Amino acid sequence: MKAKLFLIVNFFLFVSLLFFILFKVEIKPDGDIVEYYGVTETVLSHASLNLRQSDINNLLNYIDAPKFDNPGYYLNGRENNRYPVHFWAYSLLLVPARLGLELFGFNPLLSLPITNLLIFGLTLYYIYKNFVQKTQQRLLLLGLLFFSPLIFYFTWPGPDMWYLCLLLIAVFYAFRKHYFQAAFLTALASWHSQPLVMLAVLFSALAVYKDWRKMTLVLGAGIVVTVPYIYNLYAFGTLTPWLGLQNAYASINGFGLQNISIWKLFEQFFDLNIGLFWYGSVLILLSAIGIKYFWQERQWERLVIVLGFVLTAFFYQTNPAWHYGTTGYGPSRHIIFILPLLICLSLKNWRQLKGWFFGAVFLICILFQGYSLFFNNYFYPDTTRSLFHTQYAQYFLNNYPELYNPTPEIFIDRTLNQDTMLPQSAIYEEQGICKKAYILPNGQFLLKQKCGFIPKNERIKLKQLENLSICQGVYVNY
Repeated sequence: MKAKLFLIVNFFLFVSLLFFILFKVEIKPDGDIVEYYGVTETVLSHASLNLRQSDINNLLNYIDAPKFDNPGYYLNGRENNRYPVHFWAYSLLLVPARLGLELFGFNPLLSLPITNLLIFGLTLYYIYKNFVQKTQQRLLLLGLLFFSPLIFYFTWPGPDMWYLCLLLIAVFYAFRKHYFQAAFLTALASWHSQPLVMLAVLFSALAVYKDWRKMTLVLGAGIVVTVPYIYNLYAFGTLTPWLGLQNAYASINGFGLQNISIWKLFEQFFDLNIGLFWYGSVLILLSAIGIKYFWQERQWERLVIVLGFVLTAFFYQTNPAWHYGTTGYGPSRHIIFILPLLICLSLKNWRQLKGWFFGAVFLICILFQGYSLFFNNYFYPDTTRSLFHTQYAQYFLNNYPELYNPTPEIFIDRTLNQDTMLPQSAIYEEQGICKKAYILPNGQFLLKQKCGFIPKNERIKLKQLENLSICQGVYVNY
C-alpha cells in the first residue's frame, strides 16, 4: 500500500511539473540556448550540424539576431561552414520534445525544460529500480533531490540536468563497486562538462584495480571520452576551439593550472554569492558526517571517490571565466557537479546524524537551505539575478565589508549588474553610501567622485596600485 501511494506521489509531482513548465515557464533566449536549441533546427531542416542562413531565418522567431553574430557561438569551421562550439549530444535529446510541442502548439523553446524533466524522471525511475527499493529510502531520496539546488536546473536552458543525472547514477554504481559502469556514465557526462574526465579516469583506475580483466572495457570508456574531441577535429581542425575564444579574463589569466587555488575551492563551497553551502547546507552537513563514518570504518575506496571529486573541483578552476551563468543567485556551475556525490552520501549516512548538537546544526542548515531555495525562486530561478548580490553578501557588504573579499570578477559583475568582459572598477553602495570598492589603477578618481572621500586607513592600499598592471586592483572598505 505504501509503495503504491509513493508511486502516486511521484506521478503527481511529475505531472504537476509538466503542467507548470507548459503553462508558467517562459524560456528567455539567453546564454548558450542559441546553440543547444539551434542544433535542433539544423538537424530537423537538413540533418546536419552546420548553421545555414535559412536556419537563422527560422530561429529568429525565437532567438534574438545578435546571438548569431556573437563570436562565441557557431564558429567558422570545415569548408567555411558554421558549427556549434558546444557539443551537440544534449541537443539531439531535445528533438522529440520539440516535435511534440510544435504538434500541440506550444513554444518549442520549452523543449529544453521538458527534456530536463524527462531526464530527471527516467533517472529517478532507474535509481528506484536498481538501487533504492525501500519506500522509506525512496521518500528520503525524493526529499533530498527536491530540497537541493538540483531543482534549479529543471528550467535551465542547458545540459546541466543531463550530466548531473548521469553522474548521480554513476555515483550509485561506484558506491556498489561497479566501477566500469560508473566510468562509462561519467565519460558520457564529460561530453558536456569536460573536467569530469578526471572522475572517469578515477573510476576506470578503480575498475582495473578491482579486476584487471576489465581493461578492455575501460578502454571503451576512454573512447567515449574522446567523442567531443573527434568532433572538434572534424569541424574545426583542433582538439578544442575554446582556446581561441579569448575575452579579457582569458587573455590575462589563460586556461590552465595557473588558475587553481585553495581560495577558489573555498569560494566554490562558501562564497556568499556562489558558494554551494548556502544552497545545499543540509547535503554538506550529512556528507561531512558520512565522510567521518567512512574514515572510522576504513572504507578506503569510498574515501578515494570523495577525494577524486575534490580534486575534480580544482580542475574546474582552470577556466579563467570564474563567474558566469548561475541559475539565479547561485550556486556556481563550477561546483554543482559535486551534488550527486553529496546526495548519495546523505542518503547512505543520514542515520549517523546523532546527538543534540548535530540535531541543532541540522535544523539551522535546513533553515539556511530552505531560505536560499526560496529567495532563488525554487523551480524557476530568475537568471538575471546572477548579476546581483545575494542577501547574505549584501548583509556582509553593508555591515562588515572588510570580511567579504571575493575573487574580483564576482564582486565586479554583481556590483555593476553586468557580465563584464574585462576587469573594471566597481563601487558597492547602500542607499547612496559607499560600503566597498574594487579599484583599478585608472579608477582612483571614482572614489572621490562617488564617495567624496577615501578612509585614512585605506589610503595605503591605493599606493599598491602603482605596482599593479592596469587590469589588477585593490579592495577599499568604507
